[in-house]
Amino acid sequence: MTQEDLLDQVECHGCAMTMRDIAIFRLILSCVFRDVQTGRRILEELSNYPPFSPNIGPSYIRQIFTGLVAFLVYRHTGMRKYLKMANATLDFFSSKHK
Repeated sequence: MTQEDLLDQVECHGCAMTMRDIAIFRLILSCVFRDVQTGRRILEELSNYPPFSPNIGPSYIRQIFTGLVAFLVYRHTGMRKYLKMANATLDFFSSKHK
């Protein structure tokens, strides 16, 4: 059974949330394994979803790894877009502790 077969069994709204959650875990793995190409692709994929969900835990996990992977991608590509993304994440968490 493939991922698509399983997602076909989930109702429409649940499918989008499941795809977002899968992307978050793939983002984490791209960080752990320093896979710049996958990380960059997943950052683009996640940009299609709202940055926060009502469940704050997954939202914070997403933000943390978005910042880490964005910095990793910036260091390998030099693309300032990813440095801005990393700095925005740092600013977000810095402002929470003021």
